[in-house]
Amino acid sequence: MFFEIIDELRESWSALKLNYNKMPTTDQHRGLENGSIDIAIGLELPHWEEAGY
Repeated sequence: MFFEIIDELRESWSALKLNYNKMPTTDQHRGLENGSIDIAIGLELPHWEEAGY
Protein backbone atom coordinates (compact mmCIF):
# COMPACT_ATOMS: atom_id res chain seq x y z
CA MET A 1 0.00 0.00 0.00
CA PHE A 2 2.81 2.43 0.87
CA PHE A 3 4.46 2.06 -2.53
CA GLU A 4 1.15 2.61 -4.31
CA ILE A 5 0.84 5.94 -2.51
CA ILE A 6 4.40 6.88 -3.46
CA ASP A 7 3.66 6.08 -7.12
CA GLU A 8 0.56 8.28 -7.03
CA LEU A 9 2.54 11.15 -5.50
CA ARG A 10 5.19 10.86 -8.20
CA GLU A 11 2.52 10.92 -10.92
CA SER A 12 0.93 14.05 -9.43
CA TRP A 13 4.17 15.90 -8.65
CA SER A 14 6.91 14.88 -11.07
CA ALA A 15 9.46 17.17 -9.35
CA LEU A 16 8.93 15.44 -5.99
CA LYS A 17 12.15 13.99 -4.61
CA LEU A 18 12.05 11.17 -2.10
CA ASN A 19 14.88 9.74 -0.07
CA TYR A 20 14.52 6.62 2.02
CA ASN A 21 16.65 6.34 5.13
CA LYS A 22 16.51 3.69 7.79
CA MET A 23 16.81 5.26 11.24
CA PRO A 24 15.82 4.62 14.84
CA THR A 25 12.54 6.04 16.10
CA THR A 26 14.31 8.58 18.29
CA ASP A 27 16.16 9.95 15.24
CA GLN A 28 12.89 10.11 13.29
CA HIS A 29 11.24 12.07 16.08
CA ARG A 30 14.22 14.43 16.34
CA GLY A 31 14.27 14.92 12.56
CA LEU A 32 10.58 15.80 12.49
CA GLU A 33 11.06 18.30 15.29
CA ASN A 34 14.09 20.03 13.76
CA GLY A 35 12.78 19.95 10.18
CA SER A 36 15.52 17.76 8.71
CA ILE A 37 12.85 15.24 7.62
CA ASP A 38 9.25 15.82 6.57
CA ILE A 39 7.74 12.34 6.95
CA ALA A 40 8.58 9.44 9.22
CA ILE A 41 7.04 5.99 8.95
CA GLY A 42 7.44 3.37 11.62
CA LEU A 43 5.70 0.73 13.63
CA GLU A 44 3.49 1.93 16.46
CA LEU A 45 4.78 0.71 19.79
CA PRO A 46 2.83 0.69 23.09
CA HIS A 47 5.06 3.29 24.77
CA TRP A 48 4.94 5.86 21.96
CA GLU A 49 2.25 8.10 23.42
CA GLU A 50 3.99 8.17 26.78
CA ALA A 51 7.25 9.07 25.05
CA GLY A 52 5.62 11.93 23.12
CA TYR A 53 5.65 10.48 19.61
